[in-house]
Amino acid sequence: MNTILISDAAHVARVSAIAFENYRRLRDLHRWMPEKKIEDFIPRIEWMTREGRVYGLEDGETVRAFIGWFKIENYRNLGSGALALSALDASLARHISDPPVLMSDTRGDTVDGWVEWLADPDTVTFVAESAEGLVGFVKADPPHFDVSWFVHDTATLAVCGLYVEHFARGMNVASSLLRALVTEGVMRGYSLISVDCETHNPEARSFWLSRFGPVSWTFERRF
Repeated sequence: MNTILISDAAHVARVSAIAFENYRRLRDLHRWMPEKKIEDFIPRIEWMTREGRVYGLEDGETVRAFIGWFKIENYRNLGSGALALSALDASLARHISDPPVLMSDTRGDTVDGWVEWLADPDTVTFVAESAEGLVGFVKADPPHFDVSWFVHDTATLAVCGLYVEHFARGMNVASSLLRALVTEGVMRGYSLISVDCETHNPEARSFWLSRFGPVSWTFERRF
């Protein structure tokens, strides 16, 4: 098998067919997912070939598998992204409000709040973007009062938010966002990256514990 760069229309069509078939199988397991046609995937793959990279594994003249990635942008000091980020933040708040986390009074930040956040030179924000718009974000700044005292230091950059839309999960989007943020933190002179997450959020706990070592454990419920 050979690895090829996906570029021409025939290869795009084949990659779109693979993506559609994977989506169809996933939807068979989760019927709440929206119904899609193969034509829905073609513009997305075309966009990725223009703005990013899509590689295929070719067996003879047939593409059997592919991999592609999202463009990661640094939204530092870019207030125009506040509206989309506020919408993603609201999705994160709903996720935290639902079972099993059940922190029902969680609210995402407002557009004005995001404008202020993005204008702050001490903050770091990266987003994942697809053809449909923003699909994920990660943000960090120096530790707040509610961050574990063990990591409070001027050399610490504290992650205080990460979210990826459900349909974009399983494609290393969160890992790419985190990698971009860590790189930016190192460039700014930070020597420690910290994160705090809800221990009763199984998705967050699984993601962060595979990348960070815990220094303290807490359990919070709000009534």
